[in-house]
Amino acid sequence: MLLEKKQQDKEEPSTRNRKALIGGLALALLLLAGGLILFFRTASPPPPPAVVEQETAIGIVDLERVSKEHEAYGQLTELLAQRETLVLEIGRFSALTAAINPPDLKEAPFQMAAVQKDLQKKRALEQELARERRRALAAWEEETNPEFLARKKAVEDEYQNRLVNIEMKLDNRKAMGLSDNETAVLADELGRLRRERGEKLEALFAAREAEIRAKIAALAAQDKTRIPQTNTAEEAARQRAEAERRNSEALAARLQSLEMKEILRRKKDALEAKDEEIRIIREHIRKDIEAKAAKLALVHRVAMILVKETVGQEEASLAPAMSFPVIAPGSVDLTDELIAELKK
Repeated sequence: MLLEKKQQDKEEPSTRNRKALIGGLALALLLLAGGLILFFRTASPPPPPAVVEQETAIGIVDLERVSKEHEAYGQLTELLAQRETLVLEIGRFSALTAAINPPDLKEAPFQMAAVQKDLQKKRALEQELARERRRALAAWEEETNPEFLARKKAVEDEYQNRLVNIEMKLDNRKAMGLSDNETAVLADELGRLRRERGEKLEALFAAREAEIRAKIAALAAQDKTRIPQTNTAEEAARQRAEAERRNSEALAARLQSLEMKEILRRKKDALEAKDEEIRIIREHIRKDIEAKAAKLALVHRVAMILVKETVGQEEASLAPAMSFPVIAPGSVDLTDELIAELKK
């Protein structure tokens, strides 16, 4: 027991020393942390970052003058003139093609219409000729009727007296004391004379009718020469020749139309190619000007280059979107320098 107590007495001083050392270190750390906090709280804030002064100058370029000084501007002008010529030629050939290219119509309706028209003309002519024949026949009858009536009267007069005498005897046979045999003879004679007169008059009227028919036939034959004959070989040959002529003209017109269409197609292709050439030249001029302008912007430390004037209609596509007059105090006109750069 005494031995253990002696050992404990030896260990207590060393333990107390370690605890004191640890406590001192902890206190030092606390003091250090407090000092740092106090330092950062009382220190002045850092200065703001320096502002870099930006480029504020504006460059002005007269794009119309610059474009005209470009080496490719002459070529562009020539191409635009050629394009205008192509546009005019295309308009002219389009009008010619429309004029010589008739619509494709079917022939059958026109043939039927032609036949109907021919029939109408013939019918109208025949009606007019018939009226003329009636007038001519009436005039002829009026002219020859007195002679016919005279011949008719001569026949009637030839038998009139004898017929009247026999009829009077028969009517007065009793007063005249005629026998039956004598009466029968007179009656037979009366019948014979009447039949003979009737036959002569009938022959006379038949002759008159024959004369009238002959006159009508003569007038009709005369009118036939005035009616065009469409069924003859000559008319058929004429129609065939006319059809061949129309076909030849139609073929020539069709060939001419095809030639015009081919020329028009080539002109339109040439216009498309010309537009592509113009686009390429304009793009070349625009990119060249942009490159030279960017170089001058770096040299003069300008932040922006604006277009001073709007170019003409042909060169309008060369100008950027801001193509309007610009008034900017303190701006730098780079037109002459840009022209000089293009000429290098």
